[in-house]
Parts: sequence; structure tokens; C-alpha cells
Amino acid sequence: MAERFRELKLLSLFALTLFFLLAYRQALTNLGVAKSPAGVPHLQNLTWLGRWKMFTELRNHHTDFVAEAQAPEGTWVTIDLAKRYVLHWDEGPGYQRDDFYADPGRLAELATDLCRDGGSTSIRFTLYTWDKTRGQVAQPRTNEKTTDLGRFTCH
Repeated sequence: MAERFRELKLLSLFALTLFFLLAYRQALTNLGVAKSPAGVPHLQNLTWLGRWKMFTELRNHHTDFVAEAQAPEGTWVTIDLAKRYVLHWDEGPGYQRDDFYADPGRLAELATDLCRDGGSTSIRFTLYTWDKTRGQVAQPRTNEKTTDLGRFTCH
């Protein structure tokens, strides 16, 4: 029974391997590090399933959420949020998520917690975004945009 359809199984395995190799080559082409395989003009449409990423990063930009405290003399000092809120999971800091910094209530709670240290007259939050540079390890801050997320007075 195991020998039945052996040739068909081998041919299917070969075809699947060829498909994933073409998808890999097309992924390299999309990154700009390889040329598209010759003779396959519509490879982009044919290999979408083989290039699919399970954990796709949907954003085309990087974000940096910055909290600053105003000292009594008026100078602004950056708060090291990563040191203050140590990670217990590998998923990254919660304050870097867009559902966190888009919620004024959560920002107010964070500001209240940061004010508890004393010595600060107010807290402000700023979001920096910049374009991703595809296919490179270095990610320079090109086209950086600054968004003021709010200022909270410490009581």
C-alpha cells in the first residue's frame, strides 16, 4: 500500500519545493536584493501564499513613545520607561502599542503613576514615527514625524 502513488507523491513534493523556492526568490526581489526569475512575469501573484508571513508587521513605520517629566526649574527630563516598567514577557512594552498611546485614559493613568515619584510638575508624552527602510538592518529616522500626545499636570 505504501508503494502506491509513490511517483505522484514524489512529484508533488518536488512541485511544492519548486514553488517555495520561487516564492523565496520573489521575496528577495521585493526586498531589492535579487532580480526576478526570468520567464515568470506574474510570479508576484502566483507566489503570494508562499511569501505569506504568519506574524506580519502591518505597519510601514517605526514608533518611539517618549515620556518626559518637567523639573521644578522648568527643564524637561526624559523618563526611562523601559527601566521603570521592566518586561516580564517577550511581546514588548505595552506602552509602545498604538491601542495604549491612542487612549487618553491610559495616558492619564501612566502620567499619574509617573507623578507619584514626586519632584515633577508635569508629564508630557510625545510619539515619534519614521519610515521603515526595507531590506536593511540599520533603520535611520527618515521622514520623522512628531505627535504631541498630551501634557498632564502633577498634583
